[in-house]
Amino acid sequence: LQILTAGGTLNAASSSSNLSFSRQRFASEANSYLTASTSWRFAQGRTTGFYGLNWDIDAKYIYSQSLGAAYMAQCCGVRADFQVVNFLPSVGSPIPSDRRLNFAFVLAGLGTFSNFFGLFGGQP
Repeated sequence: LQILTAGGTLNAASSSSNLSFSRQRFASEANSYLTASTSWRFAQGRTTGFYGLNWDIDAKYIYSQSLGAAYMAQCCGVRADFQVVNFLPSVGSPIPSDRRLNFAFVLAGLGTFSNFFGLFGGQP
């Protein structure tokens, strides 16, 4: 058995949460990961807030966290996301972490449009 994953979802009237645990063993070393997310809906579902987390339990290292909000009117909406991504020192990345800020516009029938040159952000 190389990969074992278990997860669950909890839904309530105005919120939902997801949690999954994964254990991977490809060679002599095993890795455990925890992924969690939650979202809240307000104003009859037009406003949404959300949070996400990716954690390597064995390395005691949080890979990423994200936080955001969205507002949807009848046909259109806006969305903003903020994400922090951490890089393991063993990867050899020249930066230890990356912060990202993204804004998007949602147009019904056409899709989502965000900043064209990637995420706003940079070195901490």
